[in-house]
Amino acid sequence: MNEASSDHDKETLRNYIRRYTLGILAELYIISETFQDITKLANTMESIDEDTIDVNNVTNMSNPPIDEYGYYYYQNIDELQKPQYLREKDRFILTIVIYSIAFIIGIIGNLLVVFAMLGDKKARSVTTLFLVSLAVSDLLFLLICVPYETSRYFLGHWSGGMALCKISGFCEMLSAVASILNLTAVSVERYIVIVHPMRSRSWCTIGSAKKIIVIVWIASCLLSAPVAYVTGLREDKFYNGDQRLIMAECIDSLMNMERYIFAWYQLIVMFAVPTYIMVFCYARVIYVLWISTKELAKMTQRSQQRDSSHQRLVQASSNHRDSSVIKKAAKDHSADIQNARKQVIKMLITIILVFLICWGPKLILRIISRYPFKDHMNSYWRQDFVTLKVAMNLLPYIQSATNPIVYGFMSSSFRRSMMTACRSKDSIRSVTRSGGDIEMGSKSINGTTQTGWHTSSRFTPSPSRSKEFGCKDVERDCAQ
Repeated sequence: MNEASSDHDKETLRNYIRRYTLGILAELYIISETFQDITKLANTMESIDEDTIDVNNVTNMSNPPIDEYGYYYYQNIDELQKPQYLREKDRFILTIVIYSIAFIIGIIGNLLVVFAMLGDKKARSVTTLFLVSLAVSDLLFLLICVPYETSRYFLGHWSGGMALCKISGFCEMLSAVASILNLTAVSVERYIVIVHPMRSRSWCTIGSAKKIIVIVWIASCLLSAPVAYVTGLREDKFYNGDQRLIMAECIDSLMNMERYIFAWYQLIVMFAVPTYIMVFCYARVIYVLWISTKELAKMTQRSQQRDSSHQRLVQASSNHRDSSVIKKAAKDHSADIQNARKQVIKMLITIILVFLICWGPKLILRIISRYPFKDHMNSYWRQDFVTLKVAMNLLPYIQSATNPIVYGFMSSSFRRSMMTACRSKDSIRSVTRSGGDIEMGSKSINGTTQTGWHTSSRFTPSPSRSKEFGCKDVERDCAQ
């Protein structure tokens, strides 16, 4: 009896374990099926989200998903083929107006710089060669990049092919890098002339300037070469029912992280290193000019005190009138030099600020736009980001348009060269200039090198030659 009861209990326990095990397996099966359903549902929702995404979000994605059908466009698919200016009318008018103004002013201004510098053979110097090279690079930058950027507003998609896409990208970066390196070369040349005047007599020569300009353009080509590998075509597929559309876009064809690294490369080559060099050179130049201006003011004050103490002797002299003319001329000469140096200090500060403002925001924003995880933050402010990107892209063209004004029209030597180049060759010999034009550079007088700023006239203390004051040009080495 006990054995039968024991067998019954064992059988009951086995049945209970069997049912419990089957129950667990059934629950696991249900959970597995439910998980698969949830996964399918999530994939479906993700697919729906991708299919209904706005075209602005679609075209800005750096890595589109691989799908034989592409992206679903819920509006009329023919809208995608319309030019960008029809889809972005709010930004189009202002953008095109700014592009046009920068293009016209930049082309005319830089052509005038080249015409003036090359037309006046007497004014050719190391600085003028660098300014001509800078003007040529700015001309290329405006002639290549402005039409290229503007065409994006009138074309629905890229239709130039892979080769033209790579050539366009290379030429765009080449002209930009050449402009920046020429700006850097000008800053180094002025640093040597002002801070190291003795070395400038052997370093700042026409021959060395030509070699440096060739090196600048070769370096620009080498530094721009990677963009030919980076730039490429990306084809996006769109569909809406039976309609199919493939749109090509000429952009950076790398993956997210590679585009991010290349953006850092551009920031270092085109902004960080040139900024460091220009800030260092111009800071030293400003310091030297500021100190020398203060010393000149002290010397002028002491000279006036000495003149005051000897006034009675001068009044008793028969050459009182000539001495008064000479004293007044010397005083005016000193004041002109001080004012000119202060003007140049302001100009150098302006050069640095314009470069920082025009190139820094664009290249920094490019890094942000290439950030691998930017899609998560851009979803909230994508429209504002696109508007900001358009505005930042305009700034470098504004700088190329203002360079002739800053480097050329603010210079008295440029204005004189412009007047000389506009006159006939027969009248060039008869051109004379009165005193007061201040030039930056170095000169040698009686075996002594004087550096910084000098006048285009010689001050001669002899009364018999007082009428010649302001009529003789000083030989200029490395002068602007």
